[in-house]
Amino acid sequence: MGTNSPFWVPGEAEREDRERLEDGVTGLYGDLPPGVGPLLGVAAEHVARAFDAYAHGNWELCDALLAEGQGAAGEIFTYLAERVASPSYPYRVDSPHWDAFLAHLAVTVLAPPPPPPPPPPAAESEAKFRERLHQMVLDAEARKAARAERAPRPSSEPDLSKPGGLADELRAMGLM
Repeated sequence: MGTNSPFWVPGEAEREDRERLEDGVTGLYGDLPPGVGPLLGVAAEHVARAFDAYAHGNWELCDALLAEGQGAAGEIFTYLAERVASPSYPYRVDSPHWDAFLAHLAVTVLAPPPPPPPPPPAAESEAKFRERLHQMVLDAEARKAARAERAPRPSSEPDLSKPGGLADELRAMGLM
């Protein structure tokens, strides 16, 4: 109600806003716990500013605003993002960018976080390390023995394909 209205009482709007926030009334979000009105306002402001940035092609600012809203309002921001992105949300922005923004909002805010990295391996005791090292030495020796069995055995015939092989053979026979 504006100041031009005959029903306007100075300070009445501020008092009503204060009472509404104190009572926890959150408009369409009456199922939220009391006292979340201010956080819901912060979340709604960040979603609106993020959409404006997205519609103007500034995706970095959009992502920064979504991250800032998530940090500022936490679960309330996520709750609002779920509501806004759901098909049953009664309000739609008349913009060609709205549906793409909703998809971006859902992926950015509602996507599950990546799984945590696996825990570092536990410290190995000296005895287990020595046992593992001994097993590696045994395995290396077994591989070496297997390679030796597969290797071609030297033949009794001379290798004439090497340089000087014929001369060595002739010397060994005493012909040279």
